[in-house]
Order: sequence, then C-alpha cells, then structure tokens
Amino acid sequence: MQSAAQIKRRSRILAKRIESKSEEFLGKDQFDFRSGRGTRDVMAVMRCLSERSIEFNQDLYVCFDYETAFDHVNWRKLMEILHNIGVDWQDRRLIATLYMSQTAAVRLN
Repeated sequence: MQSAAQIKRRSRILAKRIESKSEEFLGKDQFDFRSGRGTRDVMAVMRCLSERSIEFNQDLYVCFDYETAFDHVNWRKLMEILHNIGVDWQDRRLIATLYMSQTAAVRLN
C-alpha cells in the first residue's frame, strides 16, 4: 500500500509531465494540471465574486456539477487521449494505478 506522501509526490511528477504536453489542447477555462490555474485560483475567483455580490447587494448563484467532475471519468478514453498527445506508456500506467482504483465517500452530519 502506498503512503499518502508517495501518492502526492507521484501525482506532482505526473502533473508536471502532463502539463507540458496538454497545454495546447486545453481551453482557457480549464483548470488543474496547469501552472497558475489550480484549485486555489478557482477558489480565489469564487471569493472575489461572492464579495462583490455582497458589496453590491446582488444574488450570486453557483452550480457545482460533482457528478460530471468525479463520477463519470471514461478511463479508456482518457488513456487514449493521453496517448494521442504524447504521454508515454509509463506515465499512463502510473495514472491508471493512482486513480482508476480509488474510491471515496462523503459523510454528512
């Protein structure tokens, strides 16, 4: 079993490798796997929007599509795309090992 530190280290290495190969294929609104466009950046934008909506006394509506983001990754298609943009087989295998068998649970209250 891999430790959390090992998984985090491998994830960073993979992210750097993929970033250089995928940059030209990603839209400007696509975050993660990119320098300057990580989760923290999205959260900063959301905070600014919410502060402005409060300042101007306007409603702010936000929709999070967790189902699309997390539950329906077509892993075969992802591996095909990574292959097509030049990610080598070793990195694709690492991605599969790190992510395809993971599970998560959300607890409320």
